[in-house]
Amino acid sequence: MNLSIFDNPELTKKQFEVYFDKHPELKDLAKLLRHILDWQLATYETFKNNDSSSWEENISLIYQLFEIGEKHGSDSIKKIVYELRELDEKSLKQKVQEFITNFCHKNNKPVSNEERFLFLTFLKPFYYFKGKSMSYDKITWLKPYCPVCGGHPSIAFIYDTEDIKGGLFLKCLLCDFVWLYYRIFCLNCQNNNPESFEVYIPENFKNTQLMVCHECKHYLKIFDIRNENSVIIDLRDWFTITLDLWAIEKDFVKHENNILGL
Repeated sequence: MNLSIFDNPELTKKQFEVYFDKHPELKDLAKLLRHILDWQLATYETFKNNDSSSWEENISLIYQLFEIGEKHGSDSIKKIVYELRELDEKSLKQKVQEFITNFCHKNNKPVSNEERFLFLTFLKPFYYFKGKSMSYDKITWLKPYCPVCGGHPSIAFIYDTEDIKGGLFLKCLLCDFVWLYYRIFCLNCQNNNPESFEVYIPENFKNTQLMVCHECKHYLKIFDIRNENSVIIDLRDWFTITLDLWAIEKDFVKHENNILGL
C-alpha cells in the first residue's frame, strides 16, 4: 500500500497528472503544487541515504522552496517569501522551530496560511524520514496526535488489514505516520455519541466523505480505500478541496487544515 508521496515517487507523479487532467478548475493551484511536489521528492532523495537528515543541517534547501514561491506562488506567498528572505540563518531557524513547537502542541499562535504552507512543505521530507526510522505500534496508539512527531492529522482513511476490517486510520500532516483510531470519536471535543455525528457523502467524489461532529461543528475528511491498491492520500486531499470549501460555507471547521490551509 502506497500512501505517502515518498513511498513511490513515480506513482506519485503519475497520479498527480491524472488528478491534474480531471480537475481543470484547479489548474493554477495545481501548477504550484506540481513544483512543490517535485521539490519534496527531490529533497528527500538528496539526504535519505546519508547522515545529514535533519532540517537544521539542511536549512539552505528552504531557499529553493522560496524560489518556487517567487516564481509560481500567489502575491501573498511572494510577500511572505520576501519577509523570510530578510532573516539571517539563525533567525530563520528560530522561526521554523517556533512553528514546529506551536504546530505540534497546538498552541494556536497566529500564523499565516502562506507561512504555514511554506514551513510544512519544507519540513515534511525530514519528518517523513524521521518517522521511517522509528518504530511505533500504529494499532494500539489510539490518540488524536502523532506518536512520532506530535503533529496532527488532517485526513483519515478506511482500510482493511489482516486483523482489522474497516478500520479508521489517521495520517499525520507533518510526517505521514499512520495509526488506527476510533471510528466514532471526535478528534476535537472527544464526543463519542453516534447520534451527534453526521456523514456527508458527495456524489461527485468517489469513496470520499465528511464526518461532522454536531457537538463542536468540527469535521474529518475520510477516504474509503478498501478497494484500492495504491492511493497517494495527500494528492486526493489536494484535489478534493472543493469539499472543504463547501464545509466552510456550512460553518464546519476542519480538525487540522491541510498544507493549503483548507
